[in-house]
Amino acid sequence: MKKWIWVASILLVAVAVYYDLSRGSLPVEGSFINEEPATADSVEQDEADHVEEIAPLPDRIVDTVAIEVESGQTLLTILEQLHEEAIVISIEDIKQDFETLNDGTEYEQLKAGEIYTFPIYGQ
Repeated sequence: MKKWIWVASILLVAVAVYYDLSRGSLPVEGSFINEEPATADSVEQDEADHVEEIAPLPDRIVDTVAIEVESGQTLLTILEQLHEEAIVISIEDIKQDFETLNDGTEYEQLKAGEIYTFPIYGQ
């Protein structure tokens, strides 16, 4: 009796593996009966539907620059390197501008080797 249970278990596992490898267990785009395959026009339309409006930059920002952050750099040290004179803008505004330019990335989460957009302020 134990032999038959083992044979049935091994057979069940073999069938399951075969089914998974041949047909897959994850849905594939266009595999559903009522779903049409994606075309270039439908993809472009989907992208156009998902375009978000970008908030306008505050008047205090005259330009932006993309910089790869190095180890040990902070938001303020990078801004000090970008500006020859002292920045007369509140730290809260600087934080908010950075997060706006970088899709909500918090200034505390800077990672070495990543590229971020930094504001250039007018005097």
